[in-house]
Amino acid sequence: MELKTSKSNKLLGGIYKIINITNNRVYIGSTSRFGQRFNEHNKFFRDNKNSPFLQNDYNKCGPDAFKFEILEIVNGTKQERLEREQYYLNQFFDNQINCYNINAITSSRCGSKNNWTEEDRRKCSEERKARWKNPEYRAKMKKIAKEKYEQNKEKIDKILQKARDNKKGTKLSDKTKKKLSESQKGRTSYNKGKHLSEKTKQKLSISHQKTYNINLLSPDGRIFGPITNLLAFCKEHNLKQCSVWCLINGKQKSTKGWKIFD
Repeated sequence: MELKTSKSNKLLGGIYKIINITNNRVYIGSTSRFGQRFNEHNKFFRDNKNSPFLQNDYNKCGPDAFKFEILEIVNGTKQERLEREQYYLNQFFDNQINCYNINAITSSRCGSKNNWTEEDRRKCSEERKARWKNPEYRAKMKKIAKEKYEQNKEKIDKILQKARDNKKGTKLSDKTKKKLSESQKGRTSYNKGKHLSEKTKQKLSISHQKTYNINLLSPDGRIFGPITNLLAFCKEHNLKQCSVWCLINGKQKSTKGWKIFD
């Protein structure tokens, strides 16, 4: 990226823009020192740490396609710089079509998130939610993420594989085992993750005891029926309750060799 200005201007602050000369997309920013901010942007580009939209264009177009230009020198306070930055951003911001800026509100940045007020956070949150509702924006970000993955596929896959390998064979402490055991109480094998109320348990018990006026033919040719307790029948014959239920209700023709006997 190129910066053409005098040495004295590099020590001054104000409003700047980064322009991509290949497609005329721009980024608007403010700083207390142009030279320092220019160096920071170059470092972010090299380290692949800029915002996805800006970084993606930099990776595709190369450093020679970008220029750092001073829009206005502001000798006042940070708040005065932010006000002037907002003035320029209002002219360019378009939800990341031709403007690289993520936020439409300048007070949501400049330095550190530690400087944000509750109002800044609320505005930023609302602006991001509104932006994400735009299907064109979602499609564009999905494309950028895919391209970024393809560019760093080997590195990302290696990191993911390392995480999976580290997780394998992890030994649980007695305290963790006890917590897991407690969390499983009141759950059923076919309804994991849901604690059942007494009313639900009673309904399930009644459904298990429902009489099915139908005969089943076993793989060895024996006939069973009618079935008065589906759960007990499945346990006795080592069958899955859901599969036998699908068989009885005509959703499948057989299960483990068992069929409906007409």
